[in-house]
Amino acid sequence: MDDIDRKIDFGLQTYPLAPLPRGYTRRLMNRINQSQPRFGLTLMDWLLPGFFGLFGMGTLAAILLTIPLLDPLWLPKLRLQYQILLVRLAFLPDWLPYLLPIMVILGTLTLAGVVLAALLPLRSSARAS
Repeated sequence: MDDIDRKIDFGLQTYPLAPLPRGYTRRLMNRINQSQPRFGLTLMDWLLPGFFGLFGMGTLAAILLTIPLLDPLWLPKLRLQYQILLVRLAFLPDWLPYLLPIMVILGTLTLAGVVLAALLPLRSSARAS
């Protein structure tokens, strides 16, 4: 901070304040709403946890019901497919093996952006009410 800024700051801090007009505090306090906002749950407060709870339970139930129905050789087949994918990626030009991780990262960032864009209006509306 240079000398001029210091002088301005000193002048602002030492400048005498004008007295408040008569009754200013009383008028200001009358304008302020004295009642406390009433606490209440909205429909969204009930629906969101219910949806995420049902979604989690449904996902868990789908996994637990699907695993016994799978082919017993699904894991070796999956490993074989992974090895085939790695061999195919090895024969691609130099830049193409980086394409899959880049696509996964961009897809994840896009999905996170969509989720945040969907959730941010909910936060601002909850704050406003």
